[in-house]
Amino acid sequence: MGTYKRGLALLFLILLGWIGWMWGQRVSPPDARGTRQHGSEQLSSLGIADCDVARQACLVGDPPVALGLRLGPPVEALEPFTVDAVTELADSERPVSVEISFSMAGMDMGSNRYRLQPAGKDHWTGTAVLPICASGRVDWLATLSVRTDANHWQASFPFAMGSR
Repeated sequence: MGTYKRGLALLFLILLGWIGWMWGQRVSPPDARGTRQHGSEQLSSLGIADCDVARQACLVGDPPVALGLRLGPPVEALEPFTVDAVTELADSERPVSVEISFSMAGMDMGSNRYRLQPAGKDHWTGTAVLPICASGRVDWLATLSVRTDANHWQASFPFAMGSR
């Protein structure tokens, strides 16, 4: 029985080491520009929009890289709404995937991630549905994530559910 427990403990340690190594391969601290290295891909945060994307289209970043977003209208809980995104990238960069996720500061709202589909040059679209917040909050953050073969950009867009 002792050999069995030692073998199980060794297997557990190997598994734990492998998980730590895999995590280290995926995540590294950001540099001074907010860029993270993910394997051969860099994650760059373009910042946070200073407008409500449920009221108007917003753009984050500066050429040659900028991301734009417009939600709805309207954006209501449990009701499908339109997501329209624009990607302004260098000519050599072509998006492999464009996704949007939704979150609330300090509150777990579950997984709210949607893959957008191409709808023309540099234009992406989709439909999303958000849950009701039990506390009654309506302040959301949409994060647009664009991946190319070499880069990964994100921009955040605040909005209030129910904005028109």
